[in-house]
This record gives sequence, C-alpha cells and structure tokens, in this order.
Amino acid sequence: MVRQLTPNVRLRHSNSPSSIPDVALTMPNCPPMACQAAIVANNGARNSWPMRQRLFLAALLWLSGCAQTEEHQRAELIGKIEQSIHLPVGAYPLSAYARVYKFSSQDRVTAFYFVPDVKHDQWFCDGAKKGGRTNGQVALACPPPKGMKADERRWFGDDVYLPDVCDGGCGYIDVEYNVKSGSVISAKCHGRA
Repeated sequence: MVRQLTPNVRLRHSNSPSSIPDVALTMPNCPPMACQAAIVANNGARNSWPMRQRLFLAALLWLSGCAQTEEHQRAELIGKIEQSIHLPVGAYPLSAYARVYKFSSQDRVTAFYFVPDVKHDQWFCDGAKKGGRTNGQVALACPPPKGMKADERRWFGDDVYLPDVCDGGCGYIDVEYNVKSGSVISAKCHGRA
C-alpha cells in the first residue's frame, strides 16, 4: 500500500507482519542521492512506529537533504572557480594552498589561498582563537583540524572573516570571482615586507 503524504513525499509499506516499512522522500530541485532517503523500521505489533513519528523523521530527512544540496552547490562553485583560475606568476601549484571561500556579495565570491605553515606558532593560534568563531585567522594560524592543511578547501559563512595577511608574496593569494559571468576577476599574490 502507498499513502501519498505530499506530491513529493510518500510512505510505502505492506500489511504483512513480516514486511519492513520504509519512508521514501523525494524533493524537487535536489540531486536524487542527497534528497532521497529510506528509513527502515520494524513492522512488528510491539515495535510499530506511529504515523506521527514517521512524518517527523521524513521531515527531518527532507531538511537534511536541503543542507546537503547547499554543500553540493558550494562544492560545485569551488570547482568552477578552481578550474577557471590562472594563478599569478610565482605562485605554487594549486594543491600547495589551503583555500577558503565566501560570498562577499550575492554574485561575488572572495577567496584567500595560503600555503600552510609546517610548524604552527601556538601563541599566534591562541590569539586567533580569542577572536571567536568568526575569526578566519584560526584557519591560517592553527594546526588542523581547526586550522587547514595544503589542498584543503573550506566555505566560510557570511559572518566569518577571511584570514588576512599584509605581505608574504605568493604564499598568499587573494581571489575575486564573479558568479554571474563565471569568471575570475582577479588573483593576486601579496606583496613583500
């Protein structure tokens, strides 16, 4: 038997005691892998899940599918940026850099690429942590997992500041990307001290 919950969500199960019911979700505009889920529950008389619990679980999975879709879209955007970028003369290979991205406006992405230190200065890391969770310097100053390693990519939320360094040559690169045109506006190494 199939009960229609909404046009895109349905609950499937049969009435036989030995069958296992499942909840299947589909959501428009989401990749099938991210937004389809099956939850298996025992259909025995003592362990049967009430409809309210099934609906709550279905809604929870539907919402998690949306978060996965946003992450997927950001990963695709990072891929487009990295495919279209021409690193400045004197830059290291892309894989040598840790790379952080964020929206600076609705149609613009700002990125900061840096070659992570092999040895981290604990004093610098502790100072960055004092700035709170919005201080992007932690990604630069601290060892992983709070800090970053070479070839790691992260997307920062709107409230997190990108790391900032005034010099350092091509150990640090500032990148601007126009989302609408799909082009890198600039990719510049920092100056020398």
